[in-house]
Amino acid sequence: MKLLVFEFKKMFFSKKFLVLLAFLVALVVLLFFRNVIFEEYVLDEKQSNYSYLVEVSEMNNRTYTRQLEQDLEEGTEEYEEIEMRQEMNLDLLNTADELHNLVGTDEWQQQLNVEISFMEQVRDYRMAEGEYPITEEEIHHTLALNQQLLAQGIPKEIENYSQAPPNFLLQVVNLWVTLGALVVVLLLIGDLMTNEFESRSINLLFTQPFNRAHIIVSKFVSSLIVYLIVSVVVLLTPLGVSYLFGTEGNFQYPVIIEVDGVLRALTAVDYVVQAVGLMSVMVVFMISLYLLYSLLFKQTIMTLFALLGTLLLGYILTATFSMDALAWFNPFKYVLPEQAILTQENERWYDAIPVTLIVSCVLLFIASRKIKTSKVD
Repeated sequence: MKLLVFEFKKMFFSKKFLVLLAFLVALVVLLFFRNVIFEEYVLDEKQSNYSYLVEVSEMNNRTYTRQLEQDLEEGTEEYEEIEMRQEMNLDLLNTADELHNLVGTDEWQQQLNVEISFMEQVRDYRMAEGEYPITEEEIHHTLALNQQLLAQGIPKEIENYSQAPPNFLLQVVNLWVTLGALVVVLLLIGDLMTNEFESRSINLLFTQPFNRAHIIVSKFVSSLIVYLIVSVVVLLTPLGVSYLFGTEGNFQYPVIIEVDGVLRALTAVDYVVQAVGLMSVMVVFMISLYLLYSLLFKQTIMTLFALLGTLLLGYILTATFSMDALAWFNPFKYVLPEQAILTQENERWYDAIPVTLIVSCVLLFIASRKIKTSKVD
């Protein structure tokens, strides 16, 4: 216990930890005020996008008119098909113009309904072999999100520029689980064990009256506690700043995911819990792997390169090859956990949690055995 307290204090009161914590808080605060500053710009961009769609529909209408007047004979099947597409295109033009006028107003329910109508019109228009600069994925996602928002009675927020607590928290969590947490953990534990060998302070630890395996356990637990402290700060900071300076929000705000090809909705709370939970599982695995590599290489740069190389290789193999049947046995599934939640094809977001924790325990056991025979070079 004394060794654990000693290791924890050494990490918690280090200048590196305190500076990193202050940097993360400042970064989150700056991100929030960046959302505030660019709010009008984002709304203008949204209006510009609808203006562009209006222009596309106007151009299509001119093309159809020219084809009907010059190229085709009235009454033919092809003539009727183009005439039908022209009528559908005119509906798109009118709806896009209506959406343009609704941007920035308080009529959020009307805007959601009109956007649903617009996406349905685009879908029908594309099925009629009309070309329009909106993808099928965007259509399905927008329809699913808007229908959920209307059912819950929640206004739509601007993605990645929101000032509402739940939505700003979602933005920060996505950044945190997309490399943010891994980078922070690497900075925190980069020389946790290897520095003992490089400075030869490991000799002092080896002469103390306790089992050498306790060194591995104490460094692992202290690293995990420090990571949890950082995670709590990263989660509380966006909530605090958005409650103080932001707008009202709803933690039932839906996050659209895909499960076996079907779009479903998670609440913001459920998504945050799942994302942070999977990231924490990955951090447990990473710390365990680091401790083993640090005993094998006993040098900071080599250990970090080996750790990063292993994570990168595992991520590439997971992303490159279909491993649906092996999802339960893949400890690298959560290197970037966001995708494991958003797209669940023949697998579930929690499938690889047991194997990742088991492999972590195995790595810790091997490291605990290895340190008993370790010597300072």
